[in-house]
Amino acid sequence: MDIIKKIMKTGIKFAVFVVLSLLFAIFTEIDLTVSSWFYDANNGGFYFNNYAFVQVIYDIFKHMPKLLLPAFIIFIILSIKLAWCCNQRKLCSFALIAILLGPGIIVHTVFKDNWDRARPRQIEAFGGDKVFSPAWVISDQCERNCSFVSGHAAMGYYFMILGWLLNSRRWMYFGIGLGTLVGMIRVVQGGHFLSDAILAGFIVYWSFWGIAALMKIPQPGSKVTNDPESKLPVDAKIPQVA
Repeated sequence: MDIIKKIMKTGIKFAVFVVLSLLFAIFTEIDLTVSSWFYDANNGGFYFNNYAFVQVIYDIFKHMPKLLLPAFIIFIILSIKLAWCCNQRKLCSFALIAILLGPGIIVHTVFKDNWDRARPRQIEAFGGDKVFSPAWVISDQCERNCSFVSGHAAMGYYFMILGWLLNSRRWMYFGIGLGTLVGMIRVVQGGHFLSDAILAGFIVYWSFWGIAALMKIPQPGSKVTNDPESKLPVDAKIPQVA
């Protein structure tokens, strides 16, 4: 019965992903309309880009990988000597692989450098000279580091990893909320379309889901196994989210 429930939940999540992808691909006006809410040709274009809060969030998540990658590598090195670190080596390795494969290779190398979708501020509708292309449609309007999907949003959604590390759905939802916030920051800046931000979350989630399955790490909220490397120790101080 538990297996059937897991399959059904996974199926529902995948169905939502497919439906949203189709909506953005078919009803292209969704992306254009949402971006137009934050654009004013008489007020500097995407005027929210001038707000300090927007710039701070942008800069933080731009440099986030530079902070996280060394931290994970140091932790793995320490795990060779320290007992507590040793018990968490599997989780730390999972976090490192997840950031490299999800926001790194899949988002940036596979999508951003190959789908060639122009950013909102680059297209004709918003003062640029490029042609709009829908989500999932490979274009020729950008050479590299393009709009589909959002790398900043992907780094925000990366914090869904806490759901796996702490075996908590609440922390996964925290990551979803953070990724959505960062994604919307990029939308109001004219750096990405709504579809870039939302679909980045699904791509990151499914990459984590697959890696966790291969490494036999429980999905968020699952029953804790007896594997000492697949959970935090009982006496660890875990932050609580109401």
